[in-house]
Amino acid sequence: MKRIPIEEKRRIIRDLRIETAPARWTGAYIHERLVEAFLVLARLPGRPGPDRVRGMLGGLVLPEPEGTGQGLAGERRMNRPPPSPAQISRMDRAFEWCGLYLAEDEEARRSLLLWSHGKAHGRKVAAILGQAGLTRSDFDAARRRGALAIAVCLDRAGRPID
Repeated sequence: MKRIPIEEKRRIIRDLRIETAPARWTGAYIHERLVEAFLVLARLPGRPGPDRVRGMLGGLVLPEPEGTGQGLAGERRMNRPPPSPAQISRMDRAFEWCGLYLAEDEEARRSLLLWSHGKAHGRKVAAILGQAGLTRSDFDAARRRGALAIAVCLDRAGRPID
């Protein structure tokens, strides 16, 4: 698996910050928020991984990103500044959406989370497809369906965009 330099991860985080939020919830914005959530999760001190978000992810087992183990890579992880409480709250909300709004559509929930996790950690879609057990077109359709379903539910509920 290709390792992403820390500078590239920082650039991705900067690029994901939206200067102005969209007027309405969109599938694209949901994608961005979930990728951001996985990047924040990776910055939490220690090894939060599946233990912290198991309930929110509905038991989905995600591959551990490269560089999170012991040794030099793990030490580098610990030297990064932890996310702010506001970033952690945004992360928690993003993960909760998948459990709340995609409980009935396991394929969409799984595809959306696998894609977001892979995007956050520089994994290729081909590698993700093996874990998803779907064809590329079915995988893309499921993740888009999931993101759009969340956006529609948040919009209908009148949730403010943060």
